[in-house]
Amino acid sequence: MLCASELVTNAFLHGQPPVELEIRVGPKSVWVAVHDAGSGAVELRRPATPDTSAGRGLHIVEAVASRWGSSAHERGNTTWFEIEGE
Repeated sequence: MLCASELVTNAFLHGQPPVELEIRVGPKSVWVAVHDAGSGAVELRRPATPDTSAGRGLHIVEAVASRWGSSAHERGNTTWFEIEGE
């Protein structure tokens, strides 16, 4: 939920509507993607410092998820992550 919340928040703050959440649950993994109509590239910012209030979202996703990525397409951007379990 933490990673999904971070990606959805980023889509609302930095992307364009509509924002869509896609979830796929497998036997040993969960894959989540957030789609938005924004045109900007999704980038991992410099690490946040203790005195900043933003810039930690994708670092959290990177630390928690098994893998993550993003891609631009004709309708906007998709940012996704996967968490594997046992």
